[in-house]
Amino acid sequence: MKRSSILFTLGLVIILSSCNAQQKDNSSSRIADLLFDPKIIELIRENTPNEITRLETEITAVYDSTNSRTLQPQGIKFCVERKQFESMVFKLKDQFNSMGYKIFQMEYNYDAQCLQIGVLKTNDQFDILRSLGTNGINYGIETDSLITVLKKWNSENEFEIIAAGHDYVEARYIGKPKDFKKLSQEMFNFCPDIVYQGAETVERLEEGIEAMNGLYLWWD
Repeated sequence: MKRSSILFTLGLVIILSSCNAQQKDNSSSRIADLLFDPKIIELIRENTPNEITRLETEITAVYDSTNSRTLQPQGIKFCVERKQFESMVFKLKDQFNSMGYKIFQMEYNYDAQCLQIGVLKTNDQFDILRSLGTNGINYGIETDSLITVLKKWNSENEFEIIAAGHDYVEARYIGKPKDFKKLSQEMFNFCPDIVYQGAETVERLEEGIEAMNGLYLWWD
């Protein structure tokens, strides 16, 4: 009886190990399909040993009332320790940009010990928002409308997107804008939640975006 139990346990371990290996092989195969520059993977590996997986999206392309498919962006994601989360994007972004890739923070779950960073194969930073379906739908703002507004702001004060999710986007200005009072009012008008559920006043929002030299939009 005891021997049978041991054999059963060993068999279970082998099966689980085989399943895990198959999952990793499938994951590696899916990433290989993206034809990412090996140097990108190498740079990530130099900074974290954690698994790299394909970036998934909740966006769905609908062809008719019965047929649809989940869109697959040309991207990957990986998890990093909290202490690396704030610094890794800034550390790698210039090199990634020069190679035709965008790296960005994906997750602001402060209860998690390991946080997600994404990489897209693109020269267009707004593809980050397209891939994640970033929106302020509670205010009737869909992804294309958000991108239209951000492109206008970018033409006035150039910025670089460093973080995004389905309901938020964060960027840093490349130069120093001259009028943060105007910018804070525009941000509040477009995204009231950053004041009503965040800064509390437009004046405090102005102080915050000037201190970070960037913009932040979040819809509850």
